[in-house]
Amino acid sequence: MATFTHYPKMDDTTFAQANGANAAGYPMPTVIEGTYDAGMQTLAAGDIVELIEIPRGTIVYNCVTEVLTEEAGASIAVADANAVAWATVDMATANTVALGAGTATFYDEDTLITLTATTDVLVGKVRVFFHCVPFGVTAVEAE
Repeated sequence: MATFTHYPKMDDTTFAQANGANAAGYPMPTVIEGTYDAGMQTLAAGDIVELIEIPRGTIVYNCVTEVLTEEAGASIAVADANAVAWATVDMATANTVALGAGTATFYDEDTLITLTATTDVLVGKVRVFFHCVPFGVTAVEAE
């Protein structure tokens, strides 16, 4: 068993553990979110929006989507650069919240989360949440 008292943070500095957990620097569950608004940039079918960057050393547990402004017939696919499909959003009904179908994934490199329009998107607005823990490490070596 290895015990580590120092580990790299996401900004490439080092965090030193002292006297148990340090709540200010200890990895805690958090939410990373992004919002796409077709009112700012419309999409044609097949267009891609780079919405969120997941920092390296982060485990993502799930994806939740919320349709803020409806658009009948419009849909968007949420995925990462490694083709992990997190969710497909049907934008037909406002205030619809849905849990994506993706499974927990550890990202050892900074990774973009993209939205791909599966139809034209002209007026819709959707928010995407990722429940995750940013550990800030990419590998653990045994002593």
